[in-house]
Parts: sequence; C-alpha cells; structure tokens
Amino acid sequence: INRATIDKQRKTQSLAALVRSVLLAKRPQTKFLYPRTGGVQAFCDVLAEKITARGGRILTGAEVREFVRDKNGPIRAVVATSGEEFPADYVFWSGSLEDLRGLGRAPENVPRLHYIATVIFNYLVSRPISQGFQWCYFGDADMAVDRISAPRHFSAANVPPGKEGLCVEVACTEHSTVWEDPFRFDCILETFLLKARLLD
Repeated sequence: INRATIDKQRKTQSLAALVRSVLLAKRPQTKFLYPRTGGVQAFCDVLAEKITARGGRILTGAEVREFVRDKNGPIRAVVATSGEEFPADYVFWSGSLEDLRGLGRAPENVPRLHYIATVIFNYLVSRPISQGFQWCYFGDADMAVDRISAPRHFSAANVPPGKEGLCVEVACTEHSTVWEDPFRFDCILETFLLKARLLD
C-alpha cells in the first residue's frame, strides 16, 4: 500500500509532490505476522480476551431490533430483539447496509449499495503447488475465478503435511446458479485449476 494514502506526514499537497512520494519513496519495512495455529480466528480470540479483560461484553447471539435516538439526532442506545437496551456513545456497524436500513430508527442517510456475494470452494490437493503465492487475483472477464489463496503459505499448520490447500473464490450475485447450486461449478473450477497449472 502506498504510504501516501495512509501517512499524513507525507507531503501530497500537489500532483508533483504525490508523484515524488510514490516514485521516489523508500519501500517501508514490513513483516507479515500470521498465527501458527487457529488461522484468522486467533486474532479474534486475542481481541475478545482484551475486550473482556477491560470489562467489555461480547454478545454473539444478540440481534439488533432498533436504535434509540432523538429525532434526527445521534444514536443513544441499541435495542436487541430480546428487549435488552444497550446505551451507546458510538455505534459501529459492520453488517449489511440493507439490514441496517431495515432496522427501526436507523439513520436516513444509509447509502444504497449493490452487494456482490462470494462462494468459496476449498480444495485439498495431493501435493504442494510450485507457484509459491499466498494469493493470486484473476482479472479477465471470462475467467470463472476471482482469487485463489494457498493457506499453507500463511501457516504450514493449515494443511496436512505434503498436501496443498487451495481456497478458490468466485464472485456472484445471490440466487445466481453458482450461489444456488455450487456443486455444479466443480467441473468448471477444476478445468480452470488445470489451465492455471495448479493441478496436474
């Protein structure tokens, strides 16, 4: 990621400054950290421990029914479907905006967005692939696959010894053929994996 987009100390007030920042910038030193076991869930577990250690609560089974707010004012509380009310100084929403729009007393300015769904196919291959990528995007319009990742390159513990896992992502719309009946897509994907030289 170009640091000019995230670092306010970078001088990008003019087009020339931005070009200099991008073309002449030293590459930042980065280190990729990934848990030895547990996958991405391990990050969530650590975060949950820190929240509860500071007196926070995590309610995984609670659904939001409505918001409590003054007319056109900020949200003051969130009401769950159980009827329990949670006072709130700030509300962060990470779910679907369509779901948010349907809640009682939701903000009127929630944008209307068209969502793309993703179907994920996981393959276990009899031997490691030679490409060595963590993930690879496929951008041509006629390609059936959007992205493939190899979990072994995040952590060897993600797959059995001597095997390869391939996580194949296919973007689609809900209620499309691949969404409704993904098993019918296996032959197409396996042909793609052969052409991409990810399978013998």
